[in-house]
Amino acid sequence: MTLNGTNQANFVDVNGIHFETVVPQRNITLPARGSKTQVRFDFGIRITNHTPEMQRFLLFFIRPQFLYADGTIVGEPAGPNYNKTAKPKRSDFQDLKPGEMMTCFRHGYFQRFKRQVGFLFLGNDNGGWCFEGFQPTSYAIRLIYHNHYSVWEDATDLGDPERFEAAEKRRSFVQTVGREVMKIEGVWIGEVTTPLVEFNLN
Repeated sequence: MTLNGTNQANFVDVNGIHFETVVPQRNITLPARGSKTQVRFDFGIRITNHTPEMQRFLLFFIRPQFLYADGTIVGEPAGPNYNKTAKPKRSDFQDLKPGEMMTCFRHGYFQRFKRQVGFLFLGNDNGGWCFEGFQPTSYAIRLIYHNHYSVWEDATDLGDPERFEAAEKRRSFVQTVGREVMKIEGVWIGEVTTPLVEFNLN
């Protein structure tokens, strides 16, 4: 069974940078009826730098989107649910030299809720998502990846050691502390929706 849109190119090109959807396991066995077992599902985004210059990425704001066979989106909340937000770490920023590629993986869990199956996903920013309405059939997944700030600064002064805050969002009082603030500059800005990749729920 081929879902609408899954026969497109396997990457999105944005000014010489390729973004792909990666799904290592495409046949998933759902928990049995009445079971409270969670079934892990791994997915990722692969980025390849085909430009002549080094590119820097913040691999932090990444979330999945699921589609039915007819191309409509599987039920998802209007937005994530937060108990407490988290900021990026230094390791979330990655540099890619010309010709290099990297893959960043995320995962979530399929779980039964009464008569339906949902998918639970927790983003790096601590945003929780619950997608509902899955059945044993074919679906497609794509990822939404974005970053809206090119400069990030050490957030130690905001009570988050080893974490970074977008420079434009830092509170004004931080600028008067008098110490040099570590900066990460030249971070890629944009929003990308990666191509669809089909998978099966059994």
